[in-house]
This record gives sequence, C-alpha cells and structure tokens, in this order.
Amino acid sequence: MGLPGSAKQSVRDVEHTIYEFFLKSRRTFLAVLAIEIAANFTGVGEAYLILKVTAARTSLFAAYLVESASRAAQLSKKHCRCIQAGHCQ
Repeated sequence: MGLPGSAKQSVRDVEHTIYEFFLKSRRTFLAVLAIEIAANFTGVGEAYLILKVTAARTSLFAAYLVESASRAAQLSKKHCRCIQAGHCQ
C-alpha cells in the first residue's frame, strides 16, 4: 500500500522543485548539501561525546542513531506545531 494520490503528487512536486534547483544552481545546491552534512557530523560528534561521558561503551553508530532520533523528534515537533497553527493541511 502506497501513498494516496494527493500525497504522491506532493512528493513529486517537491522532488521536481529540488531537481530544478539543482539544475539551475548546482554550486548553491552543493553548498547547502555540504552545510547539511557538516551539521550532521557535528550532531553525531556531540552525541558521541555525550554518550562517551555518560555510557560505559559507545560507538559512532550509536551516536548516529541518537542524532537521527533527535532530528526525527525535532521534525515531528515542528510538524505538529504547524498543524496546530493551521498552516499545514
């Protein structure tokens, strides 16, 4: 079972917008991508340090999972605020 028709179209529209942006301004796209990757590594590093101090054993994989869960929680919190404010459908 996949997404409903309207959701599929929304995903396609977002993909098309990103693809068009990439074609029109590759340097800007790559700069934004590099910043996102750097922010992700910074978050993983922070999670690793916190786990290293508080846990007996840790790994970069565990730190990556913690950072991914943190980003997912932040995203869902922002989405809930958007829905509550009536800005999202």
